[in-house]
Amino acid sequence: MNTDLQDLLGRFTDLGGVAENICQRVGEHGRGVFPVDSSRRAKIMTPKNLLVDAANLCLDDQKVAIKDHSGYTAEEIAFLEMYYNDYSWGNDGNSDSASFLRFVVSLPESIKKQLLANGFVDASLLNHCEDSNSLLKRFISERCVNFKGQSVLAPVWEFVNHSSFAPPLRIAPYGVETPPIEPGSEEILIKYSGKKSPMSMWKKYGFACECIVAYSVPFDIAIGKQAL
Repeated sequence: MNTDLQDLLGRFTDLGGVAENICQRVGEHGRGVFPVDSSRRAKIMTPKNLLVDAANLCLDDQKVAIKDHSGYTAEEIAFLEMYYNDYSWGNDGNSDSASFLRFVVSLPESIKKQLLANGFVDASLLNHCEDSNSLLKRFISERCVNFKGQSVLAPVWEFVNHSSFAPPLRIAPYGVETPPIEPGSEEILIKYSGKKSPMSMWKKYGFACECIVAYSVPFDIAIGKQAL
């Protein structure tokens, strides 16, 4: 296992997290999480004491910081800020968010109008200004989950890639965790959302993927004098 990742997971488990039988490798979906021992189950559980309210994350001199420290110990604050600055936002974790925002802004006006009219993008995305705070807002929106009616971020589980055909992330009273997975050598995958179509997944997470549910997108295409 990568030494840096081993150190991260050690600090994570010291604070109540569970990171059993996992490592990072590059697979079919890019860098992802795999079992170390294919004969044993793998599991990630982020405890509620390490969940961060989506509104409680900010930038301070281009570093991610926790705004309100109440409810956290000094060790938990140190871990969370280290995690987001060294392993998530600060480790090219914001590059996909930045690419998505630049792509949406670069679309032809006619396409933007169609996407906006059909609810596939928010108006704020079409007028995005390339600044760190807007990028952080997008970064957060791609990673938040609902825990007891609150939008939160949960460190470490976000290392796991998405598949529409995998079981979903489990929300438990004590935190969020990967679902029970039978032992095997294949990459550990979870379903980020159970009801979103490919277009909705693109809007929420910035990537297209196979989905169980799909919806058509109404477009008018003019070829010469004919409209199709």
